Amino acid sequence: MKSRLVYTITSAVVAGAILVSCGGGGNTLASNSGGIGGTGVVYGPITGFGSIFVNDLEIDIASAGITADGVDVDETALNLGMVVRVSGNFDTANLTGVATSVTYRDNLEGPIDSISSIDATNKQLVVLGQTIIVSSTTTNFANTDFASLVPDNVIEVSGLVDNAGVIRATHVERKSDSFTNGTTVIEVKGAIQNLDNAAAGTFVINTLTVDYLTLGATTPQGGLSNGLFVEVKGMSISGSGELQATSIELEDEGFGGSDSNEGDYVEIEGFVSSITSPTEFNMGAQAVQTRSSTRYEGGSAASIQVGIKLEVEGTIANGVLMADKISIEGSDNDSSSDGG
Repeated sequence: MKSRLVYTITSAVVAGAILVSCGGGGNTLASNSGGIGGTGVVYGPITGFGSIFVNDLEIDIASAGITADGVDVDETALNLGMVVRVSGNFDTANLTGVATSVTYRDNLEGPIDSISSIDATNKQLVVLGQTIIVSSTTTNFANTDFASLVPDNVIEVSGLVDNAGVIRATHVERKSDSFTNGTTVIEVKGAIQNLDNAAAGTFVINTLTVDYLTLGATTPQGGLSNGLFVEVKGMSISGSGELQATSIELEDEGFGGSDSNEGDYVEIEGFVSSITSPTEFNMGAQAVQTRSSTRYEGGSAASIQVGIKLEVEGTIANGVLMADKISIEGSDNDSSSDGG
């Protein structure tokens, strides 16, 4: 049975990507109806299974390699709301695609420190110093539900990160009822801040302090530096609330266009994190360039503001997503889209 799949962009917000104004090229397809496509990437949370649908693109994953947190899996390991990166060939004129790979990486896994109610359908969680918004209407829950989450539950979270660094969760899975210090594996991803190599051997990801000296954490070749995007793993939290790391690895931020090739088709959805000119802005780590031919739905170029959620599709030129179409989706908590 065919179901629908919608993809949105996720990961930590990284500003300052270099924007280059130039035209697209390469492996693109076009039609009189404005369809584009070719080899490329779509990225975001799973909203259905069967034939994969990504903003109206029907994508065949029968021959795709699938990995979850670095482990080869089959489709049964995937769940609704998990944010995945799909690489393949896409033809938007005919609304079809064939995937070569599907990759899932969660945002974090750890114990809930606190829960507070925002309104009838939204709650704010704090997990490992990261702020997470869960919704009874847009978050998929596994092994738990919106009403049943309590502090100390160990959860896995996948979702969309907004311009303030808050994770808008699309998937939450309860891994265990409670955290056992020294036994339960915990992990978090993000950009290194406030690195202190000489004295404390610590750095910060959002409000979480990571201690990488106490347990002798393995670190990336080339060392650590501020701004480096990493995955931190450990099993212990100190009495002062520091995560005592056992390993620190470089992590791919996963954005659709940031690691794509010249001329690739990319479709992403996410929050505007910064604006550098009337035609240049960032969606997380991805630089976007508009052109006179860019088509808009749900608004206009003037609608693009920091914190606004957009869906952008186009092609890559010198690492920049040259926008052919932009759909303005607003700034609410909804992490899905009809794709237009």
